[in-house]
Amino acid sequence: MFEAIKAAKTRILSFEIGTDEFTEQELGRLAKGHPRGYTLEDIEEVLNGFEALEISNRHFAILSNPATRWSDLFEKLATLEEWSWSYPHFYPDPNPFVLAPAGTPLFSELAGQGRADALARKVFAVPDFPEFTHWVFNMAPPGDRLFSTESLSTMDFSPSRPIIRARVIIFVLGGLIFTALWAFVPHGTLYWLLLPLIMVFVWMASYGWRQAIFVIHELIHRLENL
Repeated sequence: MFEAIKAAKTRILSFEIGTDEFTEQELGRLAKGHPRGYTLEDIEEVLNGFEALEISNRHFAILSNPATRWSDLFEKLATLEEWSWSYPHFYPDPNPFVLAPAGTPLFSELAGQGRADALARKVFAVPDFPEFTHWVFNMAPPGDRLFSTESLSTMDFSPSRPIIRARVIIFVLGGLIFTALWAFVPHGTLYWLLLPLIMVFVWMASYGWRQAIFVIHELIHRLENL
């Protein structure tokens, strides 16, 4: 495939592909690349090919199937995170659940286990945006043991709000430090100490705070790759 892309006269900017899974266990479980199958090493070889050609790769990923365990989910998320940093042209497009349309091997497997009735039909909607409403049929979510264990059902995922926000604490500490410097450091010296900091703030404001942070993040990433 890559040889054909190299030989093509038209410059290809992006390419969509779906190896779907990112753990060896899940690749075998869903029989990806049947009959020979492919491994994570094979997938990474594909990513290296896209990087060499500087082609953006929108890569479909399935996060769960009926047999997914917590360890599988954490492993694939870790792999996606690592590869997103290692391959700048790799853009994962995750789907939270796998579908099992009638006639597919997964549907036949679930039907043989008497689990075809567990396949879900679900509507996804965004409040106030009816154009995004859509139905999904034959969704095959993980078993209840993954998302409905006792430890999860009693876990509070909503972080409690502190009485005093961190921003307020930082602001007050900054004021106290500046007051101490102003009181004990000669003003001429203080001016030269604060000038670089003021220049950084002005530079960030000229970009916009979010864009400035993104630029700094990209610079650090490039320095790490040197």
